[in-house]
Amino acid sequence: MTNIATLNPWRLMDDFWGTDWPLSRAFGSLSGMGTRYPRVNVWDSPQGWVFEAEIPGVDPAKLEIEVEGRELSLKGSRERSDGSELAFERRFELPQDIAADGIKAKLTKGVLSINLPRHPASAARKVAVEIA
Repeated sequence: MTNIATLNPWRLMDDFWGTDWPLSRAFGSLSGMGTRYPRVNVWDSPQGWVFEAEIPGVDPAKLEIEVEGRELSLKGSRERSDGSELAFERRFELPQDIAADGIKAKLTKGVLSINLPRHPASAARKVAVEIA
């Protein structure tokens, strides 16, 4: 199983301070890419790619998942404790083509699971070697 992660040294500071540090409203996230919400785990399974996003408190009606070509886009919003709304958008570039008709998404107890099956043409296959 392969784990994919983006190395961003500023994310450590975001994790330490959180997204509610006093200057975040003025400057945004320290990573320079807006807030890092939601946190997403990605891994490669034998069937395709699996994305799991932690989105507690997000109304499924305010959630939008879009796949265009080799890009997965996850958009939505949730209400914060102070009554304001936190909008988010995360985009991921996929390393292979996927079978768009087989995409499945499921929200369970604040965790969104998205299964993106590989396109049959990009699936691995074994090749027999002939001995001459």
